[in-house]
Amino acid sequence: MFRVEALPVGSGDALILEWGPSETEVHRMLIDGGVGSTYSTLRERLLRLPMDAEGRRFIDLLVITHIDNDHIEGIIRALCDRELGLFPGDVWFNGWAQVRRSGCGDLGAKEGEWLGALLERGRLPWNKAFARGDRGRVQIPSAGPLPRRTLAGLELVLLSPEPAQLDRLRSTWDAAIRAAGGVPGDFDRAIRQLEENGTLVSDVLGDADDSVTNGSSIAFAATYGGRSALLTGDAHRDTIAASLKRLAKEAKLDGPVPLQLFKLCHHGSIRNIDRAVLAAMSCQRFLICTNGARHRHPDASTIDLVINSVNDAELIFNYRSPTTTPWSKKADQRDRQYRAIYPTAGATIVDV
Repeated sequence: MFRVEALPVGSGDALILEWGPSETEVHRMLIDGGVGSTYSTLRERLLRLPMDAEGRRFIDLLVITHIDNDHIEGIIRALCDRELGLFPGDVWFNGWAQVRRSGCGDLGAKEGEWLGALLERGRLPWNKAFARGDRGRVQIPSAGPLPRRTLAGLELVLLSPEPAQLDRLRSTWDAAIRAAGGVPGDFDRAIRQLEENGTLVSDVLGDADDSVTNGSSIAFAATYGGRSALLTGDAHRDTIAASLKRLAKEAKLDGPVPLQLFKLCHHGSIRNIDRAVLAAMSCQRFLICTNGARHRHPDASTIDLVINSVNDAELIFNYRSPTTTPWSKKADQRDRQYRAIYPTAGATIVDV
């Protein structure tokens, strides 16, 4: 059993991976948490997770791909929710402790500070799989083998970010926090802000995404039982294309990397996908996570690129909205040889 569940969290991402040998022996990973205004959706789903012997809702891994609000706000709320009792076996997150070692514009630097403070205060495992020095960074080397980790039989191959992309976070993270009267890495101040805010985070997104934060996205290929899903956050297309080529070379493949599912980068923005990305993979199923309300994603040019580049492409949307319904016409699907799938209710669940 290997499946990806895309929760309807507005214009953001919140993905739950479940895998295991049977429905009664299941492992789980949560990737991002959407915006704060949709936290009730995330919370309702997490409340359905089983409780362990210590009264916690355990997940094997929590991944926060990057600090943009539409990925991080729901996670902050979840970790502040004592009734929920969420407890991860490890957390993959590049916070100030990681980026300071070498710029996250003001779109998410504050939230990055808050999340780091929550992880520190809760003494949660943080980048345990990459532990060295000051917790270590979740990153790929500029050269050499891509990092691989195995979790309960699930193989994870890291594809992004590169060291230079994390280094660029430092200056803008520092500037954003200091402009607000703080010092990066001051967890005591961050906790006080959380307590003073009450609602913890804003219920609306900030300005348009900053490319520096997108470039810092943690992206990886997850493989279980011979089937693979590519999960990318808002990663840059050049990084993904280059990493897929590296992965193909490491695996000694004669052609592109075979995938059973690709979650389109950055909610289907044309700035994050091109022919090079598609050429580096062999995939027919594409997951698009957004309601399009904030930035009108996915871009029509992105979906057209996929349809024109991939024979019998399958488009899987987690919302039926004005920005996703243009591909719902059966005649167009027949003529252009693709298939579009829309949710009937609740989350979108894809068997990889």
